[in-house]
Amino acid sequence: MGRTAAVNRIELRDTDASTRISQKNYSIYVSSDNKSYSKVSHWELESNNVGNRIIHSLLFSGITARYIKIHVNSPDDDVTFILNNVLTDAQVYGEYPNKIPFTYGYTLKDIKPTETGLTHLGYQGIAWVDDENRSTGFDMGRTAAVNRIELRDTDASTRISQKNYSIYVSSDNKSYSKVSHWELESNNVGNRIIHSLLFSGITARYIKIHVNSPDDDVTFILNNVLTDAQVFGEYTS
Repeated sequence: MGRTAAVNRIELRDTDASTRISQKNYSIYVSSDNKSYSKVSHWELESNNVGNRIIHSLLFSGITARYIKIHVNSPDDDVTFILNNVLTDAQVYGEYPNKIPFTYGYTLKDIKPTETGLTHLGYQGIAWVDDENRSTGFDMGRTAAVNRIELRDTDASTRISQKNYSIYVSSDNKSYSKVSHWELESNNVGNRIIHSLLFSGITARYIKIHVNSPDDDVTFILNNVLTDAQVFGEYTS
């Protein structure tokens, strides 16, 4: 795609109305560098006959990558799906994410996340995510509608799952409210775990990502908070 994009749909249009390919034959892979690829776990195939031509629509919740490979498990040369013109019979749908600049901050031993603000605003460098009930946070400078936050670990293993995270928003960095509805998407890209926290569009100036981890056994590290953490959305004021 030329640069990283959030892709939610890919369409492939066959020359006719018959093919042996079903979802079990496909597998999807993503990459940021076209060298190391990671398999996409959750996606769906929608098949339709339009104008006597099969259209396969591969549907994603929103994978973020520059490169996408669609692999078909078919060891023989019995071709049953042909793109007449790759520029018209293959289509990719999504959007280029709009990054919001932020000031990074964190709070240690944040046992009352609704009552405690970010205390280390302006910190730059390496940062832990899951030690001693830490909250990782962002000040966008002004109110923004945020739909995605990405955290990139140093390696491919972490103990954190969605049940460990909780998200809080604030307009003043003093009083925070918990976000009820959101999803976690976890991908291994280049042997590094990327946690994408997906929202329907929360509006706030400050966001805290709290991890319920009372000990100091760190399993998720941001090498550089300015590059391994990203906030996506748009300003509303």
